[in-house]
Amino acid sequence: MGVTDKTPGDSASCSKGTLETYREIFRDLEPEVEIDGYEEEQGSGRGDNYTATIYRTHLTGQRQSSADGKKQKWEKNLICKRMPENVQRREAYKSDKLFRNEVLFYTEIMPELLRFQEDKTSKVFGATPKCYYARDDLLIMEDLRVRNFQMPDRQKGLTLEETHLVLKEMAQFHALSLSYKFENPAHFERLREHITEGLFC
Repeated sequence: MGVTDKTPGDSASCSKGTLETYREIFRDLEPEVEIDGYEEEQGSGRGDNYTATIYRTHLTGQRQSSADGKKQKWEKNLICKRMPENVQRREAYKSDKLFRNEVLFYTEIMPELLRFQEDKTSKVFGATPKCYYARDDLLIMEDLRVRNFQMPDRQKGLTLEETHLVLKEMAQFHALSLSYKFENPAHFERLREHITEGLFC
């Protein structure tokens, strides 16, 4: 299942999240599914995220079986990451730059790195959530709570074991990108030049 950047409806309704928004996004991704409802709630605790507004969305609907045509219950849990509506907040935390970088990562950089990796080894780096839709002001991704991931207490930090696991995944990712850079320097540079510094300038 790939990432789509097709614009569903108008910009305002997409950023807010509507039933038609989700129907249009998943119409191409899962055409056998008819979405008939959704519920939203805050997706992060107070102070956990400053650069975006996070919502947890639960979609419900029906999937039509290709074998017998019968409809079965269908559900999907998503994380919707939206650009803050407050202009001052967007400017203070440079949300525009960070969103563009993240969209580029999910739509171009990570798919390219995975294609490169699949040609080299059967062990595929996969420590990223599925991204269903990406645009400069909106990201719709899988809710990792379904896979039993949890947000740690940011004031307590990570345990030694958790830190080891995080560093191991980060090392694998950087090894993958470095290998790609060595073998495809020109293409690597084309990808890199679209990334903008979002924290220190």
